[in-house]
Amino acid sequence: MILNNIMSSKELGWLLPFIGLGFLLLSLARSVHFFPPPTQGRVVVDVRGREVIIPVNFKGIIPMHDLADFLQKTHAPEKLAKAGPPEGQANFIFSHWQRSLMDWFFPMVARDDSLWDFPSDLESILAHHQEGYVYLNDSFWLSRSNIGDIQRRFGMTAVGLWPLSFDGLSNDDVIVMKTKVLNDTIGQKENAEVYLADFFQDMADLVEELDLETAVIRPSVLAVGSSSEDWSHLHASDSFDERLGLGAVMKGKKALGREQDGERILYTNPDIILHGHPPSFMKDPRWQGLKAVKEKRIYGGIRFSPYPFDLNFQPLGLRHLAELVYPERLKPKLRWMLRNKFEKNYGYRLKDYEIDWLLNLEVNLDSVGYQDRFGMAVQEAGQAVGDISDD
Repeated sequence: MILNNIMSSKELGWLLPFIGLGFLLLSLARSVHFFPPPTQGRVVVDVRGREVIIPVNFKGIIPMHDLADFLQKTHAPEKLAKAGPPEGQANFIFSHWQRSLMDWFFPMVARDDSLWDFPSDLESILAHHQEGYVYLNDSFWLSRSNIGDIQRRFGMTAVGLWPLSFDGLSNDDVIVMKTKVLNDTIGQKENAEVYLADFFQDMADLVEELDLETAVIRPSVLAVGSSSEDWSHLHASDSFDERLGLGAVMKGKKALGREQDGERILYTNPDIILHGHPPSFMKDPRWQGLKAVKEKRIYGGIRFSPYPFDLNFQPLGLRHLAELVYPERLKPKLRWMLRNKFEKNYGYRLKDYEIDWLLNLEVNLDSVGYQDRFGMAVQEAGQAVGDISDD
């Protein structure tokens, strides 16, 4: 009898963990929050063509990883309800080497811890949601749901910033759509035209000054990403904005072996190579025979123009590349343009050492012509260059 009781107790002990797991599974079956979609408010048509009702009790934007995009296209940090999760604060301030600079221009966002306490997982977002929050965008994935799903499934207001298809759309088209939708969403629709006018003026000035119709010589240019230790990490691209008039130097040249683009780089032998670290590229024995290496026309990237749909830096990034490729056709005024743009648009006057850092002067010390064109001497002689003034 006693033995039977002991055996029963041991068997019960084995069952207890499974009983606990059963209760945990039952707890997951609890109902989720549902928020009825707003029925009254302003109607905004987002980039995907959906009509989104911005609620009357609009409390602000929650941009998550689109924070920098939101700030540069609206200049409206006061319209933020939350910026994102705590880990996003460090990423916003200490981003990768290509800066958005929004933490420089809007330090109150970077330093306000109360903006950085919003979660990033779906269940916690639902728990912290409040009526009047508007979310960006429908390409941001939360577990197996995106923001568009959140709107459909839970009634939360979400504005899409990415088109359903990029077919037939230029980078400029996407910039225009995103800028207009973002400003319309926060109730300052007219501001979009001001910001876009500045963007298109910069582009038009570059095209006019380049005047490529009269250009007899157009150098061949290749952007190369590589690891000096591993051939498998090497790749090359000849895809550039058409306004720069650069040809596809790799067209019709197949990769013949395991080195892949390495062989094509040697075969095309471009006039100019863009690479993240010119000193290591120029010292690498693989590339010593290249024309660009012999002439030291290897140029490291700048620390801005983070992506093709950047309203601020797309014109400046194209200007930088154009001045490298066509130095004889363009005046060296990028330093002035950087300082002027951000003082005019954000009231922030870039310091000389900040401009040096953004232009990556240190990495390009040995690249021919780089210091002469983008260094301090150009800034000091700016008024003598022509067409450079504070007016």
